Order: sequence, then structure tokens, then C-alpha cells
Amino acid sequence: MSWHYQLIRHTEPSGKVWYAVHKNYYYRSDSYTVEPVSIKSEDKEDIKWMLEAMLMDIEKHGVKDYEAKLKYQEEKENDQQND
Repeated sequence: MSWHYQLIRHTEPSGKVWYAVHKNYYYRSDSYTVEPVSIKSEDKEDIKWMLEAMLMDIEKHGVKDYEAKLKYQEEKENDQQND
């Protein structure tokens, strides 16, 4: 299974914008985890690795809009139902 950390921009119906780090999986046509990842471990070296990996992946993959992904998935599902 292949994945990377992805910084996602969330926009609330009120217009409020917030950011969170999710995992982005390739095996399901570029799907994100619903909930942001948590940063916790029993080992501080694991925490360092996670933070460094997040920073490198954010630099490499940039920011994506969560709502745009949801809209794309809904349109794709509707197209499949209409076929």
C-alpha cells in the first residue's frame, strides 16, 4: 500500500477555513483519510520521523481542497449510477 501525508484545506459552510494533515492513499484512486492523522507515539524518534515526513510531503505535494475532492467523488459516483 502506498501513501503520503497530505495537507488538506477544509472550508466550513460558514466560510471558516482550517488545515489538517491526512494520509493520501494511492490504491483507491487518490483517497484521503476522513479524519486528520494524530501525532502520538511511545517513542520520541517516531514523533520526529512523522513530523519530518509531514514537512517533506507538504513541500512535495502542496495543499489540496477537501471539499473539491468530495465533489469529485460525488460526481464520479453519480456517473457510475447513470451508466
